[in-house]
Amino acid sequence: MKKSLFTSLLFVLLATWPSSALANSEGFSFTAISDYQSTSDTSAVLAKISQAGADFHLATGDFSYGTLSPESAWCDYVKSFVGSTYPFELLSGNHDSDGGEANIDAFAACLPDRIGGLVGEYGKEYYFDYQNLARFILFSPDLTFAGDYYDYSSGTSHFDWLSNAIDSARNQNIPWIIVAMHKPCLNAENSVCLIGPDLENLLISKKVDLVLQAHNHNYQRSKQLINGTTSCPSVTPGSYNSDCVNQTGFTDAYAKGSGPVFVIAGTGGRNLSNINFSDPEISYFTRLMGANLYPTFGFLKFDVSDTAISGQFVGVGSPPAFSDAFSITSDINSVQNLSLVSKGDGWKYLDNGTKPGSSWKQSSFDDSAWKEGIAQFGYGDGDEKTVISYGPDSANKYVTTYFRKNFWIDDPARVISLKLGVLRDDGAVVYLNNSEIYRTNMPGGIIYNSTLASSLIGGTYETTYYSITLSPAFLVPGNNQIAVEVHQGTRDSIDLSFDFYLDATAVSNSPSPTPTPISTPTPIPTPSLEPTPTPTPEPDPTPTPAPTSTPTPTPTTSPVPSNTTLVQKESAWNYLDDGSNRGSSWRHLGFNDSSWKQGVAQFGYGDGDEATIVSYGSNSANKYITTYFRKYFEVANPESLTSLTINILKDDGAVVYINGSQVRITNMPPGPIDWKTLAATSLGTPEESTFNSKTISPQSILVSGTNVIAVEVHQASATSADMSFDLELIGNN
Repeated sequence: MKKSLFTSLLFVLLATWPSSALANSEGFSFTAISDYQSTSDTSAVLAKISQAGADFHLATGDFSYGTLSPESAWCDYVKSFVGSTYPFELLSGNHDSDGGEANIDAFAACLPDRIGGLVGEYGKEYYFDYQNLARFILFSPDLTFAGDYYDYSSGTSHFDWLSNAIDSARNQNIPWIIVAMHKPCLNAENSVCLIGPDLENLLISKKVDLVLQAHNHNYQRSKQLINGTTSCPSVTPGSYNSDCVNQTGFTDAYAKGSGPVFVIAGTGGRNLSNINFSDPEISYFTRLMGANLYPTFGFLKFDVSDTAISGQFVGVGSPPAFSDAFSITSDINSVQNLSLVSKGDGWKYLDNGTKPGSSWKQSSFDDSAWKEGIAQFGYGDGDEKTVISYGPDSANKYVTTYFRKNFWIDDPARVISLKLGVLRDDGAVVYLNNSEIYRTNMPGGIIYNSTLASSLIGGTYETTYYSITLSPAFLVPGNNQIAVEVHQGTRDSIDLSFDFYLDATAVSNSPSPTPTPISTPTPIPTPSLEPTPTPTPEPDPTPTPAPTSTPTPTPTTSPVPSNTTLVQKESAWNYLDDGSNRGSSWRHLGFNDSSWKQGVAQFGYGDGDEATIVSYGSNSANKYITTYFRKYFEVANPESLTSLTINILKDDGAVVYINGSQVRITNMPPGPIDWKTLAATSLGTPEESTFNSKTISPQSILVSGTNVIAVEVHQASATSADMSFDLELIGNN
């Protein structure tokens, strides 16, 4: 099999990494999840756990919810999937403790410890060491057993037990410390620290590696947290302090020994709960999934070696709506971004209207009779590098065109995560080594040669790369096969387009044993594109530097000590990007913005630093002029504030309102401003990435309780190449 120039270079790169890194050290894998019940979704999750090839499973609480009684009936239900002797290790949740529908002691009797060597009381508070690679510490804060409340506040016996268990692992030079409990503290659902801030800060100060939590029926992966510094002496629940973040995890790789990564996963089958985009703690998290955001049941799988913990969220579904993959590695400096398949690469393709045999997605398939060309493929737009055939009848074109490409990777164990992007007009299904990994603008169910895409697309959607982050579980050593089928929305569609890229984040030392595919990995769609509306002006003084970190949803604050951040940078906002004229009612507190989109700053397009890409419409030569943003914030005592500081990043101009009153105009012309008013000047570097500051008097603008800040961002021209927006609001005493 021929290798492309790139894959040959990749082979050389991987082959020249230190020889000590070429051999995988002995390792193991485990799975974990909580909040099960016994629904059809629970069954799907347990079935996939049984196929995961892991050495053991950690069940971190809330098992039957009383739906199967007695407890032994639920144990039998689990064993029907995983077997009667599989290590299905238990830790109690609130539904299994005092006041719950079931009893942890009864569960522990029918699903006993099968790992051995544990210290403490199984199901409640214990630890064990596995292969001298990791210490697992499982405990039960804020739970009560037979009247005994497990309090992990500083100075309690439980707090001291946990601290000693961590310290003794360090003293024994055990590489990894993994802790698990049912309830969380920081979370993006309700801002309630159930386990107490003392425990949270202990885990952060001890720099344990991985913290597994549950209770919330969604998925939340945190940034890597630190404390004990001047700017972050401790993490305070109910608010966000960016100085308590060591690494964001946006590259899906964290440095070992630099602080814990918290993963909340309560997706074992019980009904999912929402992510709260107004929760002030949401900025501590880098990946989120819930009932209102890519809802997916599933579990966590981890591969552990002496140099890395590689984790993935394994969802159920065909394919699942969500996936996540990340790694904690002792060799973070060697993390590299590799291009496995590049935009504009060469592909084999079949454009004769027939369906190849079912083996066309496999590496062994003989595609020697297929045509060859380079992307972009298609017809009808004039930007194609390779024009493909649609058949003899323009009113009855071929629905499906097939593409194949192989790439080479020497050691998949070095890959932490994959990012795939596909430009498709109209829909596509993507396979890696014969497994479906992504479906975009296509219906569910079986896909046939005659299956039409879900919808026709046009405008900027035809040139958008739809991307997802994937687990590397389906990579194999050596040759790997990408196969894509592109479908038209109608048989008389006037155009077709296809291009593709696949990037890998990899480390030089093998992070883990090569992951065992369980089933289809899962995608996280990237934001789609669309547009915005209205405002009014004033000058612009002092620039404040733009933030260097990348975002995660963030919201608001409330009471007012000396200087209070009422709206943080990188916050979540409601926004409207449809190019419409919103008049003036949208600026006021009582306006209903429930139908608006939600996203996280920085907003915009064209610069590549956006957390949320907004739409500019279907015509790049006549973009929407105005985009609208709204955000609620709380003030307990407005009278205590002497001034407000508005720090705004905008490209090009903006008008800011609080509770309907105009409080700031920046880079806008004098006179009335409407939804078609252009900004005064077009901004470039460094102005477009600079926060400009202005202090105003709150006078009678603020109200006690909930307030709203509304911003309209205007372009300087309808052909502007980029747009940006973020804002910070500070209350000064």
